[in-house]
Amino acid sequence: MNRMEEYRTLMDALSRPPRELEGCADRAVRRARRGRRPWQALASAAAVWALFVIMVNASPAFAVTCARVPFLKELTAAVAFSPSLRAAVEHDFVQYVGQSRTGNGLTVTLEYVIADESQIIVFYRTSRGRENLSVSCDASDGEGRDLRASLSQSSTEEELKRFTLHLWEEGPLPETLNLELHVRALEEAPQEGGTSFAFSLRLDPGKTASMKTVPVSRWIELDGQRLLVDRLELTPTRTALYLDDHPDNSRWLEGLRFYFTDSAGRRYDALDSTLSAVGREGGETGTYTYFYQSLYFLENPERLTLHITQSVWLDKDAPPILVDLTQGTAENLPEGVELLKAEREGTGTALWFAVKGSSAYGAVSNAYLDPEGNQAFVSEFSYGEQEDGSVRQRLLLPDCTQGSVTLFPAYTAVFVPEIPVAVELG
Repeated sequence: MNRMEEYRTLMDALSRPPRELEGCADRAVRRARRGRRPWQALASAAAVWALFVIMVNASPAFAVTCARVPFLKELTAAVAFSPSLRAAVEHDFVQYVGQSRTGNGLTVTLEYVIADESQIIVFYRTSRGRENLSVSCDASDGEGRDLRASLSQSSTEEELKRFTLHLWEEGPLPETLNLELHVRALEEAPQEGGTSFAFSLRLDPGKTASMKTVPVSRWIELDGQRLLVDRLELTPTRTALYLDDHPDNSRWLEGLRFYFTDSAGRRYDALDSTLSAVGREGGETGTYTYFYQSLYFLENPERLTLHITQSVWLDKDAPPILVDLTQGTAENLPEGVELLKAEREGTGTALWFAVKGSSAYGAVSNAYLDPEGNQAFVSEFSYGEQEDGSVRQRLLLPDCTQGSVTLFPAYTAVFVPEIPVAVELG
């Protein structure tokens, strides 16, 4: 039996739930009647996926059974751990691929994709099983035009891997997607390139979706600074919140924590993305675009309320951080940051910081200056939470043995309002 026949057989089996899950099927019927779609929609493939979602969440035994089936193992994992992917599967936005390529003794198989106008999530496996490999990708449309995109990779010890192409140009997806994957072992140097594998996919327009936009255009004040809540953009795989700042602000916004509630008071608070925020183009300072779990399938996304629980700021006139590597001291550190030690590691120097109150943000940027004013970049970052709630951060300055360096703060202050700042989006 080939993979597609296996797929059809499994889908047929899923349409007849086990006896102990008959109640779940009834609940699916009632759920469909309450929604916008009529009962006849349950006869569609989307309804079968909806039933699958309910069965997986209702019965651990059924989930385990599905996990034993090669084709459904990855869907079970997606349903269990990602609200956005769970919603995409439930609404039939999964596209089966099943293409394999072999080169240099390595076989790569693209299993399926979930694609919309903001990102393309590609699930794949290799003949090296659970081993993590480094993957990069060049993407183009059917006419060979490159797609502007960045790639993030999810490391996992499971056989099924995934990477995400974050698209930077708005507009409909091409019907033909050409992917050239460059796969290499982690111990290989990036310049060696690894092995390349070319795939050509036909994207089903019926399994993609146009972006929904919720215009807001509302100014708010936060920690003495003015921010424009510009709009929300929703796709089946994520929600994007767009902000802007006022030119009179004395600080740049470098980080934001928030959640949403709907008109019934239900809370949505999952980041659920390999990319949580991006800075502005053109080298401008500040982070004003944030990504969140997909709220695409809500009935009235324009009636959402945004609740801001924390903001992280960088003073526009913040002085650089002067570090004496010999004495292990630093001047002008951000609020709540302490330099614990500076120690030689090989041909470089490792700096250890303790950070209180903002575990999600690094203490300094990744660029620094040596005593002669030459720019270099941090080669390693690592984080570790402590029992007292603080975070230990380590960064490595490669080929740095001088007596001092100049660092630049990633932020200068963290603001936590006593009550979350609420912004009605509708």
